[in-house]
Amino acid sequence: MPRAIAKVKEETRKLLVTAVLFSIGFCIILVHNRLLTEGTSFRAVSFARALIGGLIVAKALLSVDMLPFLDAKSMLAWQRWPDQLRNQANNGLHASPA
Repeated sequence: MPRAIAKVKEETRKLLVTAVLFSIGFCIILVHNRLLTEGTSFRAVSFARALIGGLIVAKALLSVDMLPFLDAKSMLAWQRWPDQLRNQANNGLHASPA
């Protein structure tokens, strides 16, 4: 039983951290949109929708992260390809002719 409680605590902590991050981000986007549309008849969504959206995105992100066939580290490897190209180009430029 204590092991299950520890697991629930850990998952709740992960969910709260991620949910707070996305909720703050969505609220900042909401404030930005309201400032852009101030003085017009356009009605932006409410803060409650932004907070609920943050919770939904956080839960989806954590659910996908738990899938065994998806590895987040390998999915982010595509971000390193410009560095790899730059390194190859530098090595090619500085290589001595054979």
